[in-house]
Amino acid sequence: MRLVTWNVNAFKSLYDLTGEVICIQEVKGKSVSVDGYLLHESKASVRGYSGVATLTRKEWAPFAVSDTLMVNGKKDDQGRFLLTDHRQFVLINAYFPYCSDESKLEYKSAFHYAVSKVVQCLIHQNRSVIIVGDFNCTYDSKDSFYSQSLNSTWADWFINLMNEYSLVDAYKSIHPESTSSYTCWNVKLNCRAVNQGSRIDYILVSSKLLDFLKSSDHLTQVEGSDHCPVIADFEIDPIIHQDQKVQNLQSSIKDFFEKSQSDSVAPVLRYSTVKKQKKLSEFFQQPSKESKGPATEIIQLNKKIKTVIDEWNQTNPKEGKNDTVNQWDILFTPKPPPKCYHNEPCKEFKTKVKGPNIGR
Repeated sequence: MRLVTWNVNAFKSLYDLTGEVICIQEVKGKSVSVDGYLLHESKASVRGYSGVATLTRKEWAPFAVSDTLMVNGKKDDQGRFLLTDHRQFVLINAYFPYCSDESKLEYKSAFHYAVSKVVQCLIHQNRSVIIVGDFNCTYDSKDSFYSQSLNSTWADWFINLMNEYSLVDAYKSIHPESTSSYTCWNVKLNCRAVNQGSRIDYILVSSKLLDFLKSSDHLTQVEGSDHCPVIADFEIDPIIHQDQKVQNLQSSIKDFFEKSQSDSVAPVLRYSTVKKQKKLSEFFQQPSKESKGPATEIIQLNKKIKTVIDEWNQTNPKEGKNDTVNQWDILFTPKPPPKCYHNEPCKEFKTKVKGPNIGR
């Protein structure tokens, strides 16, 4: 999987940039549409300002997407944050605020704090996290031509974020001795030509993902913005899921366990010619030899369930009722109350207060 992050400074074109997951910042409300990719975006409430988007190949489509970030007690509306859950990892695409004067200091501090809390929550859930984007700060004086202007406040925040949550700078893990390797330049002063810039675009990964990280680099040859793309290559296979466009319906349990003819690891839902189930006992019958059959574990489980039911019928006969009725009775017969610590049946109490739970 190739992961790309790029501050495009108003979306123009991704040129020949390729990757399974592409994160872009400063979209500024422009229409983003790239053939072969699914689009997930967070737009600012003010058109022409900020905005981030994550483009994924179909096989890397996220299982969940959120652009909610609570800053100063309310949902941030500047389109700076987008979270996508890909099961193996949670990806955060962020465009951190630039603090040009004291009036923006409070918001920048609150934004940094809010992102830290999201990361903290994910780490406590034992999730692997990848944070990408324009951080608008650097933590190492070697990564800025203007090292004398390095802001210690944001550098300290950056270092604390990585140390506290075991995050690793992907590029530095591959190129630990690199210097003057920048990702942003002042194009108005033609600083890119003489390589006078700063490294403020990052890919941070959870330390437990380092074994899967194979390379990381800056694509300085790609122009079109005052930033250059940053890439990281991982040896991770996607978890396929089928919530894109399910056109067929599952009509029997065994359909769920049949493998598709493709290499997909997910089951494929399809129509079935199996006749409808008329009796409960039919559920426990073995499939015919002509069918492709469900998984072996399911057949064995059905045999065990049928054996238990047969034994129960022998010890608890019910006169005047056939097997089908007996089996339905088994399903709907209330379970006896559990036993307490002293191995005695627990007492049952029912709700008498009027409402939806009365009698329960």
